[in-house]
Amino acid sequence: MIEQTRSQVSAIEMAAWLTAKNPLVSSIHHQIIVAGVLERDGRYLVIEEMAEGRRVINQPAGRLEKDESASDGAMRETLEESGYLFMAEALVGLYHWFHPEKNTLYLRMAFTGRLIDQGEVKSLDPEILAVRWMTIPELEAESDRLRSPFVLQCIRDHANGIRFPLDVVRYFPNDNAQS
Repeated sequence: MIEQTRSQVSAIEMAAWLTAKNPLVSSIHHQIIVAGVLERDGRYLVIEEMAEGRRVINQPAGRLEKDESASDGAMRETLEESGYLFMAEALVGLYHWFHPEKNTLYLRMAFTGRLIDQGEVKSLDPEILAVRWMTIPELEAESDRLRSPFVLQCIRDHANGIRFPLDVVRYFPNDNAQS
């Protein structure tokens, strides 16, 4: 057996320590969220929606579905929530945040790309109250209405030119899997 020094800790010991430090670790909910970050003439596409009894501002975003790539999910959510169609060209970033009231850990993947047009949408998701194009200063002025800390950070990262290739997020279709 290999002898460990004090600075070496096994993965099992580390997991035990983390679980003991936070006994709720096993009861945390996880959400993978995909979002579209789209800019036109210095303004960013946002939606107003009802969430937890409040009217909030968010990017078009939602849960990643099991049979879609992350970039496809962002394009789908953007179309469903805003009526705008875009072709994903880059990943802006990965963002994670723990929402203590919901005991949920969120991982958001924000994508950007070329705005194609406003698609023909018969109806937007029922929670959507408005579709707007806002500048960063306008969003900062309404920061108390942002749905999460993700919203403004994704936009700032986009404005700062942060881009990663789409293939940073690998998709493995599960064609033969049983649900």
